[in-house]
Amino acid sequence: MRIKKEGLLDSNYNFSAIKTSGDDSFCNAIKISIMKDSKIILNGSINSLSLGSKSQQNPDDWVIFVGLDDNNSSLKNQNCNFNFVLKTNLNGKDGGFSDEHFIANNIVSGSWNN
Repeated sequence: MRIKKEGLLDSNYNFSAIKTSGDDSFCNAIKISIMKDSKIILNGSINSLSLGSKSQQNPDDWVIFVGLDDNNSSLKNQNCNFNFVLKTNLNGKDGGFSDEHFIANNIVSGSWNN
């Protein structure tokens, strides 16, 4: 994901995820890692994703890895739909300019042998 600062003023942004549909157990089992500036800045689940940052670079590139590290047979042939949510506030002020973007995601598990 690339976050690009278009103006002169800095802005704070928050990045989170919201489940929209799918199997709860499968969605809870999905793991996420986020890398920024060649460093892992988050390891966790989609449900716990909540990051805040300030635009300091232009552009600000984040690499997002999503995976499943559980081979429980109940997770076979399931799906999870969720939105990444990016909210920005100009200069970090709640009363100032703000914007919100959603990136829709659909993850589907296949089948495997245990």
